[in-house]
Parts: sequence; C-alpha cells; structure tokens
Amino acid sequence: MLKKSFVFSLLAALTAANTAYSGCVQSFGTGAVAKGQSEAVVAQANDPYAVYYNPAGLTQIDSPMLSTSINIYDAEAKIKNFEINSTKTGDTNLNTMGPSRMHSTGEPLVTPTMGFAMPINNIWSFGIAAYSPYGLRVLWDHDPNQNSTALYSWESTYYRTVVSPTAAYKISDKLSAGLGVSLGHSVFHTGKTVPANPLTGAPGLTALKLEAEDDFNYSFNVGILYKPNDDISMGLTYRSVTNTDFEGDIYIAGKKTAPVSIKYDHPQSVQGGIRYNFLSDLAIETDLVWTNWDINRNQIEKTPMAPGGAFHHARDWENTVQYKIGAEWQATESIILRSGYTYDPSPVPDETFDIGWPDTDRSVYNIGMGWMFNQSWSVDSALIYVRSTPMRNVSGSSELNHVYGTLVEKYTQGAVPSDTVNVKLKDEGLLVGYSLTVNYKF
Repeated sequence: MLKKSFVFSLLAALTAANTAYSGCVQSFGTGAVAKGQSEAVVAQANDPYAVYYNPAGLTQIDSPMLSTSINIYDAEAKIKNFEINSTKTGDTNLNTMGPSRMHSTGEPLVTPTMGFAMPINNIWSFGIAAYSPYGLRVLWDHDPNQNSTALYSWESTYYRTVVSPTAAYKISDKLSAGLGVSLGHSVFHTGKTVPANPLTGAPGLTALKLEAEDDFNYSFNVGILYKPNDDISMGLTYRSVTNTDFEGDIYIAGKKTAPVSIKYDHPQSVQGGIRYNFLSDLAIETDLVWTNWDINRNQIEKTPMAPGGAFHHARDWENTVQYKIGAEWQATESIILRSGYTYDPSPVPDETFDIGWPDTDRSVYNIGMGWMFNQSWSVDSALIYVRSTPMRNVSGSSELNHVYGTLVEKYTQGAVPSDTVNVKLKDEGLLVGYSLTVNYKF
C-alpha cells in the first residue's frame, strides 16, 4: 500500500493550488490535447491523461510515454445591480453600506500536472497521473464597505487533488477496458465578514474563516473503448463518487476558535462519446457528461459555535448534462490543429444561489495545436475562454435572503422583518486559460 506521505508529496509537487476557477466546481481539462478539443476525447484518450478521460485508452499507447503540463488560469466573477429590497419599503434599495457592483480579486494561478503510461505486453497497459479533477476558488474584497457580498462570503475554495494508478486490458483488437484508483486529498475553505465579534458581541467588522481538509480519500475510474472500424470509435467512462470527511477549524479575527467537520462528497459522473473520421486527416467527436450534483442536498458544518451544534445551508443542486464537441485536423505531417466547444449548465438553482458558489450557465471555447518535433518529442498547447451564457439574474435566493434579512431586521430594530427581505443581483463569470504539454516517447 502506498503511504500517505508519498501520495501527498506527489500531490503537493504536481498539483498544488490547481483551483483557479470562478464558477462551480470544474477542472477544464487535464492535458493540452484534451483541452484543445474541449475535453471531447473519451473516444480518443490516447495519451497518459487517459487515466482520467478513459482508462481503456491506455491500450493505444505503443511505447512508454511521459507527459508534463503547465496550466495558467485567470478568472473573474462579477456582481452587478446588487440590491436589498423589502415588501415593507417598496423598491427602496436598503443596501446603504456597500457598492452595487463588485468583482472578485486574486492573481492568475500557475499549476502543473503529470502523467506516465506504458504497455506491459500485448494486452496489458499501465498508467499513472497526478491532477485535480475538481477545483473552485473565488476571492473577494473582505471589507463590506467595498464589497457588499463580503457579509455572505469573501472566499470559496474547494478542490481535490489525486494520484491515479491505472491498468488497461485489450480484450480484442476492437475492444478495451480499463480501471484506475484515485488516491486523493481535498480542501474546503470559506470566509466571510460579520458586523460583530461572534465571541464577545462587540460591534465592529470581524473576519470569520473556516479551514478544513480531508487528508485521504479515494474513488475509481472505469472505462471502455470500442473501435468497430478504422473510422469510428466509441468511449464510455464512469467516475465514482468520492466520500469525504473534512476536519478543520474556525478562525475568528485570525485566532483558532473552534473545531469544525463537514461531509460534502465529490459527485460521480458518466462521460460518453463517439468519434468519427470524416476524412483521413479530420476527426470530430461529440460527448455528453452527466454529473450527479444532487448528491449533496445540504451543506452542514458541525461546530460547537453554531446554535444546535451545526450551520445548515440548503443546496438542492440539480444534476447536469454537459454537451461537448471537439475537432482535430492533421494539417501537416508534424502539426495538428484542434478546436472545441462545451455548453455547461449550472447545477445551482436560483432558490439556493449564494456568493460562495457564484455559478452560471456557461460556454467554453477551446483552440489548440500539436507539434511533433521527431519520433520522441512533441508539444501540445491549448487556449480556453469561458464566459457566462447568459449573465445570471438572481432573485428569491433563500440563502441570501436569510443572511441579509437577518441583518436588516437587526439594524432596523424589527421595523423591516427578515421574511420581507429579498436580494437581487446579476452574476457573471469570465475565465481565460492556457495549457502547455510536453510529451516524450521513450
């Protein structure tokens, strides 16, 4: 059995901080080949990152191959037209403390991943990769005078990093199967600013931070690849749920105050796709990805600080289906051009929308290029552009209405009851990413 210290040394070295995404939990791809085709590659998966996309694809690798990638993500979330209204006051905006327009903060993140694969014999292949299958990180200004949403959240960090040893078996010339185990580590951080110190009751803006980790968890990927002829290939991958147990602490004004535990599992998903060679040098693939987001109906943070021993947040996320299409064109003997598009609907309903998960429906546009220097060395690159489709209009969120309604009722001394308060806003997310992968065949 691998020791935890060895696993997490790999995680720290290869996938540190792989969480530069403003939106719901998403990876935007592992390796530039897949990213250039918007991850519509489950029926292709012919490099070491097949460990994630389709483990059965490892049987297509005819010699030992090492891939190393560097990824750069620059993301921004924007809130516009933030208002706090009440049926008691008509259309009057009760948000007199902070602005109506805000945007997230933070610098672009640079993250590495790595994969290795090799044939063992004519029917067995092996691969191992380190990557982050899920990642979210959104940072905002801490000061409610500069950022009205700081009273709900100024940080959301949630990600998992894994090392995945994988084996694949060639059942016949047309059919292969593969199975991998992902040994992982997950992180969950949130932060908000409250108008009074929760311990002393003294008035004054106070930072409250929750930091929790799940030191070790596991899941598995299983895949099938079927090629009935030279022009058609079909792939199917199942990625299992990851059961998590986060343990950590709550900090008030930078001081550790109380323990906290959270159980918030990572979802299972199924990806299926068909790839067709329209010409000898042009292939197009379409994929569907179903993700079981409703595995977590509620987010419960257990801590002795909370009334009744726990903070409860309604989530009620909905399962989603992503639509993907990717193309690959062998432009010359040494150059490959790629492009792709994904429509990614949000799992977060309006009724439970919050600033911690500022998600929208979005479109993902990708272009990429591969350059083979010789039989051993090749380089792949990809450019990613993501934007909300369309900007999201939010009204009637139980999460936002509860938090801001409680504050309004307190500061109006009950003149405006919390159950009359409604928060309105417009939400938009943008991301630009770049990926570079260097491959070496031994």
